[in-house]
This record gives sequence, C-alpha cells and structure tokens, in this order.
Amino acid sequence: QDVLNLVQRQDSLSFEPGTKFKYNNTAYVLLAEIVEKVSEQSFEDYVRNHFLIPLQLNNTYFPNEILIEERAIAYTKEENDTLFKRDDTEEYLVTGSTGMYSSVNDLVKWLRAFDKSTIITPYMKQLMLTYPTLPNGKKGYMNMGWFNETMGSRNPSLEGFEQDGQVGVTAGFRSYLIKSKNHDFNYIVLSNRGTLPFQFIGYELIDCFFDRKD
Repeated sequence: QDVLNLVQRQDSLSFEPGTKFKYNNTAYVLLAEIVEKVSEQSFEDYVRNHFLIPLQLNNTYFPNEILIEERAIAYTKEENDTLFKRDDTEEYLVTGSTGMYSSVNDLVKWLRAFDKSTIITPYMKQLMLTYPTLPNGKKGYMNMGWFNETMGSRNPSLEGFEQDGQVGVTAGFRSYLIKSKNHDFNYIVLSNRGTLPFQFIGYELIDCFFDRKD
C-alpha cells in the first residue's frame, strides 16, 4: 500500500512510453495488484497454485508464509569497511518486486519447465523473450521480466554471445539466472555477499563452457 500511495502522487511521466528504458520495481508491484484483482486470490496464493505446486518447487517460499530454517543470511560491506555487516532483506520486502526465497535446484526446475513450455505456451515464451526496438534503433534491454544480456563492451571476448537473463539485487543478496539463446547452456549464480561480482562469474562460466580458458 505504501508503494501504491507513492505512485498515486506521480503527476507526470519520466518519458514517453516506448522511447527509452528505465528499470523500476514499481511495475512489478502494480502487476501483482493486477494479478490479485483478476484472479481474486492473493498474489502469493496465485503463484503457489499456478507455479510452485505444479512444478514441485518445494524449496521456494514467500518469507511471510513460513520460518525458513537454515536460509542464507545476506552480508555486505562499504568500500572502506574491513568487516562484512548483516544486510538482510526484511525491510526491503514488497509483494511483486521482491520477497521470494528459492534454491539453485528449484531454479533449475524452473528453467527446465520454461524451456519445455510446461507452464506457459510457446507463443507466450516467444513474446517474453522478444525485446522491443527503441526509436534510436537499439534493442531494448528488458521485456516482461527478462533482460537482454547479450554480451558486448562489458566483456569483449564474449561479443555477440546472445543470452536472456533474470537479475536480482536486494540488500546483500545477488542472483543471476541466464539462458543461452543459441546453445543448450543455462547457468545460475546465487550469492549472499553483496560485493560479489556475480556477472563476471557468469562470464567465466561461459568461457569454461566453450573451453576458452583452463
């Protein structure tokens, strides 16, 4: 509700829709509200009934539902600090944009189901992974929750390696889930260390996959 109150105070657009890209968690909060209105269920119940239970994602939870024993605690440190400090997620949780815990094994199940169109139709999957073209001719960086993680200037040795990604950054947690467009190759990086350069670990995994380095 706090997020919705903030949105209602907005009196103008940041830019004309379709002309630029700017990531904002608010969209996910609004989508969760739409899901609840249309389905007449809580967002948590809808996700559980349509995704978690059918796919047997038994280690994926909303933290307000259950006390998750032995879950990872997140830590981070400022540039000049010598020690890591606890930087967990409780105060950041907002329905729709954050607030779900999972595991590598469950995320592997999710990727396999996505690849096989087990839950969604092939048409919907294609729609999700087709990025819009902006007026300047560049391909948009995001579409329906997936990022266009095609390698380029950030790592010249992987120029043109096309991949779709889902990136998560909340408090000291980092998550990186990647699907290769043209190869049977997916990878997942999860971290509870806020300073971990998780994307560069992904680059190293790609290099190893293609035997580009020892």
